[in-house]
Amino acid sequence: MPFAAETFLGTAARLLSDAKDDADRRTVVGRAYYAVHGYFRQRLMTATGLGTRQLFGDRGRHQTFVNWLGRAPGLRHLEPQVSGLRRMRTRCDYEYEDMHSPDHARAKGAVDQARFVLESMGRQPDDIYRHPWPTPTP
Repeated sequence: MPFAAETFLGTAARLLSDAKDDADRRTVVGRAYYAVHGYFRQRLMTATGLGTRQLFGDRGRHQTFVNWLGRAPGLRHLEPQVSGLRRMRTRCDYEYEDMHSPDHARAKGAVDQARFVLESMGRQPDDIYRHPWPTPTP
């Protein structure tokens, strides 16, 4: 059985409960985002029978994911939350200035947002994931 990406959310919640420093909180944000991204990707691959490269191309996979959500009936209302999680994850991973360091409340907010998005995605039928999506970035 393949790895269930949404289990990253449990990892994020456990790490948050014992977060001691900036690295822990940044990791919480990343795991929360990847729970959503991975779950979406797995649902899409299952529904369409296509692989990651066929769906998202070689570059721009994360933006393609956000673009798709913004156009998908039944899922477009999630685009602002996912876009925000993606921005926060990118800042946590690549921008080390203090202004991008999430405090406990912001890290918890990422976990809460990811939980909301996963619950919303999980309620959608498989045919939502067969809807046409943007062409991947070459």
